[in-house]
Amino acid sequence: VFFLQGEYEKADPASKSYYNHLLFYDFLVHAIAGDAFPLGKGGRLTAEIAGIAESEFSREISLDVIEALARKDMLIFAGFNPSLGTELAWKSWEIARKRATYMQGTSVLHGPFSAITENDAVLLFDYARFAPHDIEDIGQQSQGKGTVVTFEPQNAGFHSLEARTIEGFEIFSLMPAGWNLLRRIGLMLGHNLDDLGTNGLAKSRTLDTRV
Repeated sequence: VFFLQGEYEKADPASKSYYNHLLFYDFLVHAIAGDAFPLGKGGRLTAEIAGIAESEFSREISLDVIEALARKDMLIFAGFNPSLGTELAWKSWEIARKRATYMQGTSVLHGPFSAITENDAVLLFDYARFAPHDIEDIGQQSQGKGTVVTFEPQNAGFHSLEARTIEGFEIFSLMPAGWNLLRRIGLMLGHNLDDLGTNGLAKSRTLDTRV
């Protein structure tokens, strides 16, 4: 258990929750790898998952992608994992001051945000689970208007974060990849989550973190 003790709340973003999530996933991945807490020694696969997760936290992302997303009014996360999509949509405002929503699966094509405009960006994860004709439809709807970025590698001509995944453990790399993306968008827009003195982004200052 992580005990987080913070000062007076100074702004609205849930930075304490953000760091709590980071600590949780960092602890869990290292625990699976056998590096922390007595959960048993991990094998080759769990060690690989831990390495991928760590690398996605700091992966370099094309400035063209960051600039394109920073200019958009709305980020639309689309995929088949509600926990991942909802978390990233919530954190979009807290980290980067960007409006965002999550659309499950192909509802991005048929729901209220299906009319992609030049002010929107669609961020696709679980790419392999989309049918080819759905990917084609997303490309057609966004052509000349919105920006489409995929988390995983693809050959559909969209921008890609090139996130590495292992089947069944995708969230361990896609979540930190999303946080990394939002952090870089925020920094480009002048919002630094780590800076307590600028923009009032940090909600609380963590004084004591212990296991």
